[in-house]
Amino acid sequence: MAPYLLGARRYPSKKAARDEFRRILNSNPDNVPLRGEDAELVSLLVHAGRHPEAAEKVGPGVVDVVIRRSEFGTRGFWLVRRDGSIVDFSYLTALDGQSSVEAEARAALRWEVNDQILAFRDVHAADLAGGTVTCGLCQQLMTPDNVHVDHHEPTFDELASRFAEVLGGWDRLVIEWVGATGRRLQNRDHGDVWQTYHRQTAQLRLTHRRCNLSRART
Repeated sequence: MAPYLLGARRYPSKKAARDEFRRILNSNPDNVPLRGEDAELVSLLVHAGRHPEAAEKVGPGVVDVVIRRSEFGTRGFWLVRRDGSIVDFSYLTALDGQSSVEAEARAALRWEVNDQILAFRDVHAADLAGGTVTCGLCQQLMTPDNVHVDHHEPTFDELASRFAEVLGGWDRLVIEWVGATGRRLQNRDHGDVWQTYHRQTAQLRLTHRRCNLSRART
């Protein structure tokens, strides 16, 4: 079976990915916001999956994901949005859609700069442990176990789009596998230029994990 790719995650098959989300659906209670790794996985599916209406489903941003029953009695994922509205989200539709060249290239570009992201977080490790760092979005204090590194303006997607445009389009960014889950640019000159561009241009900040995941990604 061919592997199934979801963001930086690689499943041995689409069935394995489907089983993962079915487990989340069957092991959590109704009408209680998902937390921990289950919440992160569903958020990844929402933002990095292949649902053809993902942007419309996310709308103004997702605050929580809950499991609830439809009018026919079946259980499914529902997105609680920032404006208080709630909409169903089919994990099967999101898994079955077709991945694009752009989506694969964006995932590779993110992998290329992962060391920079981790280094930025590590620089602030002592302050986080001391409880003196506030979230760049909600301005509340953070702890080391609930931190994400976020791209302020310009966003990561904007940086990646500019880079692809300069090279002549997403088709120029051919990817290759690194180990079981990593993806990078096959052309290492392109990889080096991208890493330098990101290092010089990205404006990074620390945010709460939930605050960052709730932001709309289109």
